Amino acid sequence: MGVPVAMSNHPGDPPQVAHIAGWLHLGHRACWLALPADVGDEVAYQRCCAWELGPDGDLACWVVPPLSHRACCLERWTVCEPLPGLDAEAVVASPWSFFFAACGLAQQLANDVYVLGAEAARCKASEACQDRNASSTIAALFSNFAASTGELLRSTSTSGHAGKIKRLQELVRGYGARRMSTAISDLCPACDGGVYRWRVLHRELFDRVRRLHDGMLEVLLAADERARLRRGCGAVCDVVGGVEPALSGNDSAPLLPLRKPVDCTALLEGVRDLSREELLPSAPPPSVPTPLFDDFTMGGRVVVRDHSQIGQWLGFRGGRPLEATEPEVEWLWSQSSIEPMVRLAQTDILAPGPSSVVEVRHYKHFFSLFADAIVGGRWFVWGDAKVYGWWRPWMECLLLALGAAEVVSIVPRPSRYAVSGEPWHPRLRPASPEEALRDVGAFDGGVAIGLPSAGLGRHGDRLNPFADLQHAACAWCILRSGGLLFGPPPPPDRSAPDILQWPAGRVYGPLRWPHLVANFEVVHLYEGLAVFRKT
Repeated sequence: MGVPVAMSNHPGDPPQVAHIAGWLHLGHRACWLALPADVGDEVAYQRCCAWELGPDGDLACWVVPPLSHRACCLERWTVCEPLPGLDAEAVVASPWSFFFAACGLAQQLANDVYVLGAEAARCKASEACQDRNASSTIAALFSNFAASTGELLRSTSTSGHAGKIKRLQELVRGYGARRMSTAISDLCPACDGGVYRWRVLHRELFDRVRRLHDGMLEVLLAADERARLRRGCGAVCDVVGGVEPALSGNDSAPLLPLRKPVDCTALLEGVRDLSREELLPSAPPPSVPTPLFDDFTMGGRVVVRDHSQIGQWLGFRGGRPLEATEPEVEWLWSQSSIEPMVRLAQTDILAPGPSSVVEVRHYKHFFSLFADAIVGGRWFVWGDAKVYGWWRPWMECLLLALGAAEVVSIVPRPSRYAVSGEPWHPRLRPASPEEALRDVGAFDGGVAIGLPSAGLGRHGDRLNPFADLQHAACAWCILRSGGLLFGPPPPPDRSAPDILQWPAGRVYGPLRWPHLVANFEVVHLYEGLAVFRKT
């Protein structure tokens, strides 16, 4: 659609990420491309998705893939990715995998009822189909659902997470098999009698799926989790009801970072403590989790664009985490691999992705404006917290090519980057947050390239609505006085919205950006990039 991808799409990301640009920037409006732009969402939904059109909707609406009845009509009634059934040999071993399985089974039941109701509505509208016993059909659906949830409860291992898993199991027993099954006796005797009854049944089921979804998230993200995530953060994490950016007045006046008190000792200790905890691989939830919604959206002021297509394009299907990727030989972290990359950066042909040469040159030109601060300096790079993927040290190689004496790359599990039998590059090393955040004022400069996706779970990191704020404030703490930070620029104007593209990344607007770069001074802006100074 010609719309650029969010800032979180760095050189080297999978090429298919560009295909989700429409979903990221238009959200659900991407579904109605076949209709005039001034048609509202509700009218568009009725034109394309009315029950009388049947389970495929109006085929004229689905002008390009992946537009479809499933992606656009059923999406309105979806809180989890539907799961047709359980793998016969599946063993659910973590609370999050139990969540995706239980919610997926319930969602599948609601979707099946929706399709049956749409078929019944189309038949009634056309008067061209034979009577069918819908009650017996739907009874079979409920029976299959009860069998699947029963299998899920039996196949779940409680070792290591007994408390949470047992509470989730109780929710499924309560909201799931027992309560959902009452819908057939309460509502289904009239299923064959009219479309209205089908809609009542589907709405009842969807409401129960949503309550099950929200209830399980309350268990997974308990109230004490928020306090733990904020420990030591103080005013840094206060973005609702605290210090607010001045957004009124002269629209042409530059947006400035806020001033906030920061307790570096407490902040760094809190972030280090979180980084020590071993996380089980998990996909991010399909939408912004309800218990943390206000924190992720700054009290509902941030525009949210979450659609199942976004998660699927990023590789999350059925709640399964991404598989760990194996590195290419040229992107190993040994001295023999890094030196050729540094030479490529020096000659302007470093390319971490198939079409990223120009973008890397853009970064290099910008960085070279501050060569005096880079040459001989100690710098850090804080990128995406890639638990699944392999962090390619292209940014680090740029800094080495420009003369940095040492570059520390902050990554999860740095030991995975060691190459057996080969030494580290003498001027580049990976370090965990726990190691890198020990010393206040230890660095001359840094690059914070992973802020937009921090805390969204996209790369296997912990769900944390404050992560980007914490990382930026930690960067301020570990920089020396006068140290430089390369990071996200301010929004183009004060009317630009703050957007959360779940779980791909954030687009910083006038609400969050002043909090993100609090206490920094803006030194220079250059074509989508910014450099800040610690004051």
